[in-house]
Amino acid sequence: MPNLTTEQIEERRSLIGGSDAAAILGCNRFQSAYDIFLQKTGQAPEKVATEEMGAGHWFEDAIAGWYAKRTGREVWVDDETYRHPEYRYLGCHVDRFQNCSYPWASKGAVEIKLTSKATVYESYELQLQHILLVTGCQWGTVVVQGGSKQIHKDFEADKDLHASMLVIYEKFWKAVEAKDWALFTGGA
Repeated sequence: MPNLTTEQIEERRSLIGGSDAAAILGCNRFQSAYDIFLQKTGQAPEKVATEEMGAGHWFEDAIAGWYAKRTGREVWVDDETYRHPEYRYLGCHVDRFQNCSYPWASKGAVEIKLTSKATVYESYELQLQHILLVTGCQWGTVVVQGGSKQIHKDFEADKDLHASMLVIYEKFWKAVEAKDWALFTGGA
């Protein structure tokens, strides 16, 4: 993750970010959509960074460097907060961008994970797809450093998945704005 300013950290509360995507879509084993709802409506205690999160941030530069060396792809940091041009409540911070001449001749996004196991989980792919949706990039890569083993997997932007995500996100954000969980779940 880029070095975020205090303003950017505050801004994250006002949008659905990449790290929220899998939970809202029901694919995060650590957080639920309700957890994110409570955070966005100011009803949850401030999220405290874990040691694992800190290590991930600390080693991100090294992981990105090793990925670039292994693949020959150029990677760079961009500290911008990106917002979707139409759905302004969707945003993200991109771990890295990259260039790759083959099979894509365009800029792609990179999502970096430091874990105990070198596996690309569905939640990582959903986070990357969220980033692709927001930035308009046509492709991206999930890079996972699991212990001493690094793997990466490229993904194309999935327009059908993006359309489904937008339906769920819109319903979720309406619930956040109204501070009414039932608007998302359809329950009482």
